[in-house]
Amino acid sequence: MTAEFIFQVPAKEFDFIPFNRRLESFFADHKLSQIKLFTIELIVEELVTNTQKYGGKGKIDIHIRLSADTETNRITLQIRDNALPFDPSRAEKIDTTLSIDKREIGGLGLLLVQEKSESMKYEYRNHCNITTLTV
Repeated sequence: MTAEFIFQVPAKEFDFIPFNRRLESFFADHKLSQIKLFTIELIVEELVTNTQKYGGKGKIDIHIRLSADTETNRITLQIRDNALPFDPSRAEKIDTTLSIDKREIGGLGLLLVQEKSESMKYEYRNHCNITTLTV
């Protein structure tokens, strides 16, 4: 069976506490994996924070849709926003073998998103970034 979770809000008003509470309730109601819940929360926090910081001026809306197969615990997460085009799957890879003092600042969050996702697909359509991940 498939269950859906939808959350939509202007980026400047996005508050992670009520979002996480609603998401936790959804996962509990559908008996979904708590490990995947934690992963989804990390991914959403990283991608939404990047949109808030770097998405450009003006009104930016964020729409999050999550589909869960309750039998297999397979989660598909889609984050859609009307910010400046940005493909997180093409973010420059950072060299984690370098010591901290020799590394460029930034990039670890997107690396985490890529590593925690089974798959990531990006498209820019109708003035919207659409990032779809499977966890």
